[in-house]
Amino acid sequence: MMRKLKQILLLCMLVVVIATGSAAASPYKLFSNSDNTLWPGMLTSVYGETSSIRLLEDYQSENNGTVKAISFTGNVTVTHNAGFGMTEYPASSDTIYVYIKGNTLYAECPYFPDLNGMLNTGEFRSNLKKMLQGYAPKAYNALLGKGRVKLSSEKAAAAKAVGPQGQFGNSKYAIYYTGGKLTWWEAESYCESLGGHLATITSQAEQDFINQLNTEGYRLWIGAYRPEGLDFAWITREPWNYTNWDDGEPNNSSAVVAQEDSVCLWYGKWNDLSYRNLEEQSGFICEWDN
Repeated sequence: MMRKLKQILLLCMLVVVIATGSAAASPYKLFSNSDNTLWPGMLTSVYGETSSIRLLEDYQSENNGTVKAISFTGNVTVTHNAGFGMTEYPASSDTIYVYIKGNTLYAECPYFPDLNGMLNTGEFRSNLKKMLQGYAPKAYNALLGKGRVKLSSEKAAAAKAVGPQGQFGNSKYAIYYTGGKLTWWEAESYCESLGGHLATITSQAEQDFINQLNTEGYRLWIGAYRPEGLDFAWITREPWNYTNWDDGEPNNSSAVVAQEDSVCLWYGKWNDLSYRNLEEQSGFICEWDN
C-alpha cells in the first residue's frame, strides 16, 4: 500500500510541474502545499523539468468527447513529509492531457485513470491554471480560443499593407497599417506566420528607434499582453524590465472595449487595450530576431 501511495503521490504532483510548459537547465521548485487528501499533514515539494508540450486538435477525452488539448510530458522529483520523516522519490515521466470544456479546466492521465479524480480537485485546478497562464501562455490561450488564429481573406489582405521597415541591433522591424482590422492575437498570428512576433520593446533606445520608424505616429499593437490573472509580460517571455506607459496607464478601462489585456503603442507611449479593440489602433509592428 505504501508503494502505491508513493506512485499516486508522484503522478498526482506531476501535472503541476509539467504544466509549466518550459524546460529548465536545472531543477526548480514549482509547488509546495499541505494536502490532506492522501495523508493528514502531508507537505509536498515538487521539482522538475518539462520535456515536451504539444497542442492536440483532436484529443479523445475520457468523458467529454473530442476536444482540443495540451499534452505535457516531463520528469519530476517529489519530496514529501507525511508525518514520518522526509522521503524523496526519484524522477519519473508521464503525460497529462489538459483541456477546457465549457468554463471548466480538466486534466487526465489515461494510463492511470484512478488519478483523474485527484487531478480535478479545486486545489489542483487552481494551481494548474496558474502554471498554464505563467509558463505556457500561448497554449493556454489556444484552449480559450485565443492564440494563433487563421486570418480571413479580408484580414490577411489588410495585413499586407506594410509600412516603414528598419533594423535595430540584431532585430528587423516592419510596421503594418491595417486600419484597425486585426485584433491583438490576429496581429501576433500574422507576425508568427512570417517567422517573427509582435515587437517587444525592452529598452529606451529600442523605444526611440520604433518611435522614429513610426513616422505617422499611428497607434500600433506591440508584443506585450496580460495573461489572465497575471501581470503584463512579453509574448516572447523576455524579462519585463522596461516599461513606457502613458500617464494613468495601464488602467484596464472598459470605456470602449472591456478587459484591457493587450498593449498598444500610443503616440510614443504605451496604453492597455482589449485584444478585441478594433477602434483605437491602426495596425501593428512585427519583429524578427536574427
